[in-house]
Amino acid sequence: MAGRRKRGRPRRGEGPALDDIDVLLAREFQQRPAFYDRNHPQYRNRDYLEGMWIDMAESVGQNVAIVKNRMVQLRNRYNLEKRRVEMLQDQYNDPSITSQWPMYNYLTYLGDHIKARRSFTKEVIVRPKSAPFSNSR
Repeated sequence: MAGRRKRGRPRRGEGPALDDIDVLLAREFQQRPAFYDRNHPQYRNRDYLEGMWIDMAESVGQNVAIVKNRMVQLRNRYNLEKRRVEMLQDQYNDPSITSQWPMYNYLTYLGDHIKARRSFTKEVIVRPKSAPFSNSR
């Protein structure tokens, strides 16, 4: 197994660091709106999208499965960060609050295409306090 490294930081010339690949993936994904824009004519065309995944994987020099998996991870993390930022902005009434996650700004184009789900935490039912118990009948 000489010559093959499995762990640790890549050596010089071994390819871009993971963060660089993440930025490349975000930019490549943005150039392919069929992945995320419901109004795109090819949005649900599996054959077309599979070709786009292959093209995207080749452009970043990675395996298709790795690219798909990483983009799902990045998209999910963006969704979590977006909800967290919105919650904090509402809670503190401060629209200047932003995410500290470095990839957040690279994925903001997804914000217009994310369908908000119904939130159960925001729909809190406030019940009036009941009268204290009395011993009178």
